[in-house]
Amino acid sequence: TTFAILAVAGLGIRSTLRSCDWRSNEEFARQTIVSGGLTIRSAILLGQIYSNQEDYVRAERVLRRAIKLCPDYPLARNNLAHALVKLGKKEEAQELFDESARTAQEQRKEYARTWLAALNVAHLDHANHDDAHAIETLDKARQEYPETWELVSSEAEYLRLNNRIDRALGILVPFAKAHWWNYSAHLALGQLY
Repeated sequence: TTFAILAVAGLGIRSTLRSCDWRSNEEFARQTIVSGGLTIRSAILLGQIYSNQEDYVRAERVLRRAIKLCPDYPLARNNLAHALVKLGKKEEAQELFDESARTAQEQRKEYARTWLAALNVAHLDHANHDDAHAIETLDKARQEYPETWELVSSEAEYLRLNNRIDRALGILVPFAKAHWWNYSAHLALGQLY
């Protein structure tokens, strides 16, 4: 009886202390990692939280640990590359994005959203005033992932910015017809008209 009372009291105290970890996603991820629970998911969660807080130095540190855990995980590489761009390390970021874009076809069966690499490469190209390469990258990715609105909308927007309205309409019209429920597609189509 004494042992049971002590066990219940000890577990109750521990549960109370551990419940404080759930105050926020950041606290949860940080405490999980500190407690020896470094997993790819906890590292990516913490890295994304730091990126959202614009603390890219800490995001880079955590996401590099994530890459060591799982070097082929596309989301970890993309998030690290995003943090590196924000830190001004564009060459290393470009290498990560390019590698992710190259391996996306092979990894798409294992990982969801591998198209993000192509989207990020295109955004970097656009930021570097190379819309021709951005459009080419998005066009290739769109052939692989024709149902992905983010690829369609980005390519159409870059085409619009380069006064290639007919080609942008050629991409948006079929997508909007096939996805009649997609408000953003119809809004983009209206803006092009």
